[in-house]
Amino acid sequence: MNKREFVLGGCAALAGTAASAHPGGPPDADVGARIGLRRQLLPDLAGEPGSDAWRTYIGHRFQVLAAGAETTLVLGGVAARKATAGFDQFTLSLHADAGTGLPAGTYRLRHGTGQEVTVYLESTGLAGQARASYRADFNVAA
Repeated sequence: MNKREFVLGGCAALAGTAASAHPGGPPDADVGARIGLRRQLLPDLAGEPGSDAWRTYIGHRFQVLAAGAETTLVLGGVAARKATAGFDQFTLSLHADAGTGLPAGTYRLRHGTGQEVTVYLESTGLAGQARASYRADFNVAA
């Protein structure tokens, strides 16, 4: 990944997270599951887009909301990156057990609570692996 791709991905993640993180879908869809997840006191990814908030979601599933994409991603980890003072720089590692591979690009992800976030995903999986893997890089002003 070159510097331009990192900056564009980070800008898309920052702008998309702030602009599109909200409850989505019909209000009666899977209400019981959403209430159960909300009781876990999960942070709002729009209001708290930093690495600490994302770490709370490790192991959680996110549905990819894209035309023709029947993919669910699992957040596998959050890796801190060295950043200058006042910034929280980190990388999300996500994987899909099934589904078609996603080309690099900006995608909306929906969590079981109904939250939706927009992130720039880049494939990190190698051909022949059992599952596809992706990463999303963030640089958030702390």
